[in-house]
Amino acid sequence: MDLAVVQPENRNDVDGIEVIGRLPAAAGSRLQFSWGTGTEVRVCEVRSPATAAGGEESSAGFIEWSPPGAEQRRIAYDVMPLYKQLRKKLHMLGSGRQQEAREALQEYSTGVLAILTANARDPAAGPPLGEESLLIAYEAGLWQLLELFFLSSDTPEGFFAESFSTWLCHHGGLLCTPGGFHLLAAEARRLQEVQRLDSEAAYWPVLQRLVLTGQVEVALALLAAHPAYQALQDPDMAAKVEVLEQVFRLLRVVPRFSRQAGSSSGMLGAGGTLTGDVVVFKAERTKWRQQVDELWERREQLLADMKTLDPAAAKGIAGVLCLLCAGSDNQHRADASFKHAASIAHNWVELLAGTLLWKYPTLQPQLHLHHLLAKVKGASHLVSRQSDEEFLDFFEQLLLAASQQEVQTVIQLATTSPCCSLQFVAHIYDVLRASPGAERVISRPLSHFGGDQSEMYTLHYVETLAAHASTWQLAAEYLAWCPVHGSAVLEALLEKSRFPMQDDVSALKAVALAQRHGLTGAAAGLARRLGMAAAAGGRTAAALQWFMRAHDPARCAELVAPLLAKVQQQLLDQVCFIATGSDG
Repeated sequence: MDLAVVQPENRNDVDGIEVIGRLPAAAGSRLQFSWGTGTEVRVCEVRSPATAAGGEESSAGFIEWSPPGAEQRRIAYDVMPLYKQLRKKLHMLGSGRQQEAREALQEYSTGVLAILTANARDPAAGPPLGEESLLIAYEAGLWQLLELFFLSSDTPEGFFAESFSTWLCHHGGLLCTPGGFHLLAAEARRLQEVQRLDSEAAYWPVLQRLVLTGQVEVALALLAAHPAYQALQDPDMAAKVEVLEQVFRLLRVVPRFSRQAGSSSGMLGAGGTLTGDVVVFKAERTKWRQQVDELWERREQLLADMKTLDPAAAKGIAGVLCLLCAGSDNQHRADASFKHAASIAHNWVELLAGTLLWKYPTLQPQLHLHHLLAKVKGASHLVSRQSDEEFLDFFEQLLLAASQQEVQTVIQLATTSPCCSLQFVAHIYDVLRASPGAERVISRPLSHFGGDQSEMYTLHYVETLAAHASTWQLAAEYLAWCPVHGSAVLEALLEKSRFPMQDDVSALKAVALAQRHGLTGAAAGLARRLGMAAAAGGRTAAALQWFMRAHDPARCAELVAPLLAKVQQQLLDQVCFIATGSDG
């Protein structure tokens, strides 16, 4: 009887018990269960021929849990070559060539992140369609965040503020509730398509949030789209343009500290003047702050006419100037800037990014992030808007653990979060192991398991692959790199899997896979199973080939015995016929 997938349900019954699938069964029949491969249980309804209980036909099927979806399967196939290449390179390098190993980890991480990003729905297009797409979007964001702390050399060298701002530009939508899932840049693009920006209530709030989070280039584009620039012949508009130009120039020339100086790659919407020299940066930022202070002190005079002509614009420009005063030596002015930033930020992450960029641009997170985060979260004017509070709590814990290079805490958070799949956990170890001392934590044998935790979670991930027809061979590839339990699990997979039995092509691949990994016993056992199946189906020649592959002379002899007996009888009959003819 062919097995069919049991209809999944994924619900809780009235007693609170999780129901993952349902198999129809008649009254009086019995259900038998057996383990399949990976995350699979096989079930069969057994009906009594004596009582005819259960009707005419029995039913059988299998139940899967945590199966990889179509997008996750695609990611699995794309990541596997990178995973194998890294394993081979690390094995070749050994333990003495740390810099080369780190470069290999960086190359691998960049490749995986590119795959995740390519498969994640663009947040600017709205919320992901379905749970699987949303999970991939989370994983792309979290992968890049952990890469920032564990693999990027920018973070310990004081480039964290710009890197974190870039992360927020790309992944800020993850912090929102599904109803508010969007990026500021997408909202800015929407506003630029509006005919009269000055009539849009969202214009100045969005512009200020863009400045706060470091998307200066996008803010400049939105500022340049103001109707005042389109009607310079109007005296009222000319007055507005003069004020806008003052703010525009400050934003255009703001010194920014980034290794990406001279290149826009990785600096989404950065704007400003970039430098990677901390001495030059501090000198230029001091001069720039003086210009901001001078403009702030003249704000009443500059905005006097605008307050009458366009109160909303006057308030918006004053708000932008206030944000730029975050690093002022005037404490009262700096405090006012922080309060204003807290009042416009949609969550504490935006406020943290703004405080880093405009007040502490060279902060080293391992030393100071914990204290700054406490200050930001305690801001009295901060009110979360359209934010996912549950994810923000998880994000806070992960951010602090990563900043302190607490590898085990990061692993614990990832393994218990619904935002991280087993696929993510199994592969993120190769980002974390770049941290000094991480290898001691990751490679420590677990007393209840025998191998290390990296192998344990790889095996958990393999379970989800082993139960699916299109990924069971990928599971075997991962098992080849599990030094403690890999061979035994691979042998069990090949012995129990139903997929090699489906067709000759799959069967040949499975046997070749076992032989490639040195599992001669598993290859022989699989060939024997295939031979018995072929013999039961009346395919004697195919069965004989499989038994020969299994090096099973007894079954070969048993299989050909009837044929030999038939040939022997035919020969004997022919001899008798010839003898009879000669006697005649």
